[in-house]
Amino acid sequence: MPLEFVRRYTPELMFIFFGLIFALVVSGLFEGEVAAFLTAALDVTPFVILAMLSYIAEGRGGVLRWVTIVWLFLLIGGIAAVAAGFGVLSILPAEVLDTGEFDLDMALLLLGTLGAAAASLIGLSRRLRVWLSRYLPIDPGSFVQGVALVTVLALILIPPVPLLVVGVPPYLSEPFIKLLTESGDIFADTVRINAYGLFWTLIASFLIAGACVRRTFPEVLERLGLVRPTGREVAFAVFAAFVLVVAFHFIDPMLATLVGYLG
Repeated sequence: MPLEFVRRYTPELMFIFFGLIFALVVSGLFEGEVAAFLTAALDVTPFVILAMLSYIAEGRGGVLRWVTIVWLFLLIGGIAAVAAGFGVLSILPAEVLDTGEFDLDMALLLLGTLGAAAASLIGLSRRLRVWLSRYLPIDPGSFVQGVALVTVLALILIPPVPLLVVGVPPYLSEPFIKLLTESGDIFADTVRINAYGLFWTLIASFLIAGACVRRTFPEVLERLGLVRPTGREVAFAVFAAFVLVVAFHFIDPMLATLVGYLG
C-alpha cells in the first residue's frame, strides 16, 4: 500500500519535497555543507515544480492549469530578470547604476530580453506543436509537452540576449573577472556547488522526464537519450569528431584573426 501510494501521488510528493527544500534554504535553518547541498537544488527546483504542476494539471484540469500557467510565466520572468541583470552588470559600472542614468545598451538589453521572453510563449500555440510533431516525438495535445516547449524556448532565446546586445559574455566581462580575481575561495566553492548541482540536475532530469509519474525507468532512459548506441551511431560520432578536429585546425586561426581585427 505505501509503495502504491507513492507511485500514485509522485507528482504531489515531489512538489511538496522540492517546495520544502526551497523553504528550508530561505529559512536559513542549516549551515555549512548541508546548506550548500540544499542551495544547489534551487537551480532545478522551479523547473521540477513546474513539471509536477503540469503533470497534476493535465490529469485534473480546471484551475490547476491556470496555476501552472502562472508559475510558467513567473519562471520565464525570473529567467529574463536574471539574464537582464547579468547583462546590465556587465555593461554598466556601479557608479552609473547609482546615478540612475539610462544607457542605450541597457534599453536594447531590456527590450531584447522582453522580446525573447514573449517569443518563447509561441510554444503555447497548438498549430506550432502540430507542425513540430512532424519532426519531433511530441504530442500536440499534451499540456505537459506544451509547457515544456515554452520552457525550452525561453532557455534557448533569453540567455543569449546579453551577448548579442553587448558583444561580451557576462561572465567574461570586466566586473565579473574582477570579482573572480578578488575572491580566492570562489573557485573552491564553485567546484563544490557544481558537484552538488550535478546530483540535483540528474534527479530533476529523471523526474521531469516522467520517472515514477508516467514512464518506467527504461522508458525514461530512452526519453533522455541514455541508451546504448548502435554501431552506426558510434561510427558516425567518430567520423564527425575527426571532421571537426580537421575543420577547427583551419577555423581557429581565422577566428583569432577576426578577434584581433575587431579588437
